[in-house]
Amino acid sequence: MEMKVALKSIVTQRRRLADEVYDQLVEAIMNQQITAEDRLVQEKLAAELEISRTPVREALMRLEKEGVLMAAASGGFRLAQMDENEVKQLYQARAAIEGNAPASWPSEPPTRKSRNCAASSKMKKTSQN
Repeated sequence: MEMKVALKSIVTQRRRLADEVYDQLVEAIMNQQITAEDRLVQEKLAAELEISRTPVREALMRLEKEGVLMAAASGGFRLAQMDENEVKQLYQARAAIEGNAPASWPSEPPTRKSRNCAASSKMKKTSQN
């Protein structure tokens, strides 16, 4: 007599295109290929990536929700500008939420460049999860 084993079928998770776009944007921000002066327009990004606008829009909206991008007055998005206090609050909030974010504020205050690139630090933590 054969023994029957109740096995569940294996389902592989396919990575969403919006997540791929998000990762590429994060990498570009971290590598400073996208700077505070750049305006990100979903149509242009979609054309460059040769994909539809929907996953690009989703990735941009996710970055906006995370506080990395902000809507630009002329349309599109720009990197969010943060002052020293906002960067400190960001680190503290992420530490409280994630538990693995930097436990303390850096010993030296951030420079103007690091404040402009605060999104880069934030993105590094997000992309590691």
